[in-house]
Amino acid sequence: MLTDDRPRAGLHANMIVKPDGTRHWPLTGYKQFRDIAPIRQYQFRQNTPDRIEVRLIAERPLFRNEESH
Repeated sequence: MLTDDRPRAGLHANMIVKPDGTRHWPLTGYKQFRDIAPIRQYQFRQNTPDRIEVRLIAERPLFRNEESH
């Protein structure tokens, strides 16, 4: 647990880093997830500046047409 408010290297919650090093708040489109499939939870994790991992939790197994979106 962090007990003070000093800046930490690499701790930029909810921001992404573009390949040129600039940071910005992403637009995820999360409000449209439920229009495509019954997504209950989602998580985006940026592993490198050019790779973002997406984790989804659905209420049920997805149909083939939902997976292909």
